[in-house]
Amino acid sequence: MPTPFAEEFSQRLRSVRKERGYTQYSFADALKTPRQNVQGYETAGKFPKYEMLVRMAKLLGVSTDYLLGIDTDAIPTIQKSIFIDQLKGLEEAYNAASRERQHTVDCILLDIYTIMDAALKTTDDHEMGLYIDLFNVARRITETTHGDEQAD
Repeated sequence: MPTPFAEEFSQRLRSVRKERGYTQYSFADALKTPRQNVQGYETAGKFPKYEMLVRMAKLLGVSTDYLLGIDTDAIPTIQKSIFIDQLKGLEEAYNAASRERQHTVDCILLDIYTIMDAALKTTDDHEMGLYIDLFNVARRITETTHGDEQAD
């Protein structure tokens, strides 16, 4: 009979996996493990080894503490604060830019928003990887724009 701890882990794993758009098959494939293992983890009958737990958390973008039921926040506070600091830096760079460059950034962000909206409706891991690459390009453009502003 599963313990409450195991049930909490199973429920959280299943819930986050579905929120991220993974099927048991695609999640197992990404983890390079048989689907039966994922099924076992989600029915509170099986518990992953440490390395697998860490891979799951990284793949799902949550902390191991969240999956284990220790933390109630899916995204660790430290990651949130880093993200908030990055957003503040982005806002400062945007505000320091010329109106023309702000308009360019506005157009880029609108395009990214449109693409990401479509991405949220996909479960294709390869396609999601392309969207992540797109965000990295947008970040580099923003950094370049900010650097150019300082040189002007």
